[in-house]
Amino acid sequence: MTSTKNSLQSLELPTRLCLEAAVVSRLLRSGNLPAPLFPYFAGIVGAKPCQGDGIDGLCDARLAAIINEIIQPVQADASQTEQRKTQHSAQWLAAACRCAAEQYTQLQLGIGPRLLAASLLPLYRCLATGNLSEGLRQCQTRLAELLCLLALCHEVGDELVEVLDGRNRRMDSPDSILSTQFNLNLACVAELLCELASGFDPVGQQFSAVSVERLQRFDSKQPQTVIPQWATPSLLWRLSGELISKNSELVLPRSWIDTPVPWNSVADHWQKLSFQLSSQPNAQPPTVAVGGTVDNDQAHRDSAVASTPALGRMTQEMTAMPSKTEPPLQGPTATPISLDCLPVEEVGDEENTLATIEAISALIKAKETTSVDPKVIIAEIHSHNDPIFVNVIRRQIGKCRADDRAVSLVSMVVLPEDENAQHPIHENGLKRWQQKLVNWLAEHPQVIEPHAFLTTDGELLLCLLDLERNETTALVRHGLVEVLTGQHVDAGRGNVLAKVNVPARYHAGIASTSSPGAGFSPEQLIEPAIRCLSAASAHGKASIKSIEVY
Repeated sequence: MTSTKNSLQSLELPTRLCLEAAVVSRLLRSGNLPAPLFPYFAGIVGAKPCQGDGIDGLCDARLAAIINEIIQPVQADASQTEQRKTQHSAQWLAAACRCAAEQYTQLQLGIGPRLLAASLLPLYRCLATGNLSEGLRQCQTRLAELLCLLALCHEVGDELVEVLDGRNRRMDSPDSILSTQFNLNLACVAELLCELASGFDPVGQQFSAVSVERLQRFDSKQPQTVIPQWATPSLLWRLSGELISKNSELVLPRSWIDTPVPWNSVADHWQKLSFQLSSQPNAQPPTVAVGGTVDNDQAHRDSAVASTPALGRMTQEMTAMPSKTEPPLQGPTATPISLDCLPVEEVGDEENTLATIEAISALIKAKETTSVDPKVIIAEIHSHNDPIFVNVIRRQIGKCRADDRAVSLVSMVVLPEDENAQHPIHENGLKRWQQKLVNWLAEHPQVIEPHAFLTTDGELLLCLLDLERNETTALVRHGLVEVLTGQHVDAGRGNVLAKVNVPARYHAGIASTSSPGAGFSPEQLIEPAIRCLSAASAHGKASIKSIEVY
């Protein structure tokens, strides 16, 4: 095969495509995309998956029923028009999930389940917002990106799989890896594929004249469809990692705070969905290719491409393979290399795209996997004046007003005993005290559903229901002492807490109210708590100040 350098020298292209358009052209011809799904991803809703289009074979009834557990509660409150448009959504989504699961299992892509969880998070969000159309729209978009990524892995081979699995898996989302490593915008690829998939002839390997023009004038730098802040791939990637992690905590991004998503139920549902996806459907369906069929000449070309060592993985190898659970491979990570200089393709020129794919294939390495069960949530906010935080406190005060309950707001900081010292309970000093304290509170029999918030300055804010001022003060002191000493302390033994040596400085301010009236505002709870924290910070090594607000 001609090298990348020689390809660049030998091809005199009158029209060249941007990288995203070149990749779209290649993926459409490869036969690794489930083409019948893409019109649905493009927003054509309401239709039922058709017999014989390859999608109905992927519509596992039990999987569709599990997905309907999310959709039906929201559909029940939707308008008749929305109900009609979304009546077959569970079948389409079941087909997309099954297709994605089969592909990432076959590719042995360890982060596959996490990517799928990220794609489904917008659907879980609409359980709280009630906006099914918005949830489905973002879910379809993320699923389209996922299937494009999996098709790209088929084209490039094991090297790309290893990069996606191995590069800072908790920090770098796959879309950011493609962007920073290869200057490839995955969202643009998916959007263009949704637009052009139905206009491609897989038998003749031909694009329509309109599609050719669209590919030629496509520019990834032009404004694309705006993605809401809460649905950006990098944010969903991070949140899905928290969701399916073995750790008990869930650190909630700011843009998800004001939407009361039932996170424990989401974790349970994802476990059930993941288990169903890991089982084989009753009949193993054939891989759904673009347009359902591929001509013999194309199959021959794909076979030749698959046997090329640079691509690594045979595109025709469709047997399911078990997920790898080995520890990560040790090896060098890929050096960031721009693809600005790599060849792009004229429509119909196969070799030029192969050179691009080969070049990507040559850049890469490493591997690992994760699993599930959040119990406790800490939400990120800017400060105690953050409007989203204020709205949550308003909602909690409303609950207490309606049910004649007490509510307390705690604001606290913990600092090392010596500015130059690290705290002994964690290798990063005091970094994890917030999560340890919230976990301790969540397991305490007096505490029901604590709401925890972490400011950018490291201040921890807790909203606790059904606890009076004195109860809250005693509970916070006890919790801080146990968390910071790492030892169990018997709070029932008189003033034993006062005798414990805590190797840190901690200060807390508490504001409490019982049965808040109709005119009681969030600020009436927030501002006294902050004032108490300020007063506590001026008094000694370990001080807690509290106030009853009327």
